[in-house]
Amino acid sequence: MAERRTTPPNPRGAEREQVPPPGGAAVHRADPSTAKHMAAFSAGLGAWLILAPFLLGYDTAGALWNDVVCGIIVLGLGILRYTKPLENVGASYTNAGVGFWLLFAPFFLLPYEVAAYWNDIVVGALLIITGLGSALAARRAAAIR
Repeated sequence: MAERRTTPPNPRGAEREQVPPPGGAAVHRADPSTAKHMAAFSAGLGAWLILAPFLLGYDTAGALWNDVVCGIIVLGLGILRYTKPLENVGASYTNAGVGFWLLFAPFFLLPYEVAAYWNDIVVGALLIITGLGSALAARRAAAIR
């Protein structure tokens, strides 16, 4: 049976160094910068949503305003999460909710053109991933601290 090794306490009163558990499993340490990077990516997606109707030439008002309004929400919440990555975790869940809306908006806001349809599907999926990823990374980092 393998013994668990620990280092003796530091005479200056510092904490003990953590040794990985037996079997070679690594101890995972979450970093708040992960949440910050995902929030920055979400903010970039928000900026893209604001610009996409004009760059892709949307013809329908419903698709245009849907993307602009969702983009403003996502951009604002992304900036909020970027400035304080361990706080306001609900903003990341809200971004994921906006992502779910973008996935289903083409089916509710008819007529919807092809460029707007695919843009909303891709951006919606990315928002779900980054929103949930940012929230989970922040929770994991806060639990370790």
